[in-house]
Amino acid sequence: MHTAICLQGVDRPDVFEANVTEIERLGYGTLWLTDSSLHTRNCWSYLTLAARATSRLRLGTAVTNPVTRHPGVTAAAAATVAEISGGRFTLGIGAGDRPLLAVGHKPARLADLAASISAVRDLWAGSHVTMTSGGFAFDDAHYRFAPVEHDIPVWVSATGPKTLELAGRVADGVILLAGLHPDGIMFGARAHRPGCGHGRPGPPARGDRVRIRGDRRRGSGCRLRRGQVDRRLVPADLAGVLRDRRVAA
Repeated sequence: MHTAICLQGVDRPDVFEANVTEIERLGYGTLWLTDSSLHTRNCWSYLTLAARATSRLRLGTAVTNPVTRHPGVTAAAAATVAEISGGRFTLGIGAGDRPLLAVGHKPARLADLAASISAVRDLWAGSHVTMTSGGFAFDDAHYRFAPVEHDIPVWVSATGPKTLELAGRVADGVILLAGLHPDGIMFGARAHRPGCGHGRPGPPARGDRVRIRGDRRRGSGCRLRRGQVDRRLVPADLAGVLRDRRVAA
């Protein structure tokens, strides 16, 4: 069973580092940090602290966006944390939500989200990128440092059917925001599957991984894989549904 925890960067750096050390000691598999504009401390700075304070814990953004973060800047930041952590980083990205409103922006269009993921992966591969999307542009953009040596999975945050389909098509995993009730999980599992098999070459299960956010007050969550369920974190009725239907996550 792989368990994960999602935090906001609201604590002082020394407190955060102590918390991260304890999270790894307790056996959690992944630490996700929110990227919430003005609501929290900078997630990339705190992910760097987490990378230096741990040796096993996977790290990820849950989630960043292509509006307040230009995809080129995100690509470089993600590559840097992946290098510092020895390949323990996952890029979680979505269209954006309420924190964007505080800085005068709206969530990204799905076409821009898809384009940002494509551009980020091209930059990681060492390619020169020239493109224009609705919210950003590249003009012969490329790294002036060594291309990424570590594989960086990209997970997409999704709630509605269109975003879920996009996630199934282009992402390595889905951060499913449909609630912890059986109907919500089944909806997400069904909605993202039409896109699976149409994205970049990769592991067959790339669109079949679902991260479920836990109760924010508890700061806990779990990533369910091949129907395995931690009953301490998931309601019993949902655990039964997931186990019986073997929802891969």
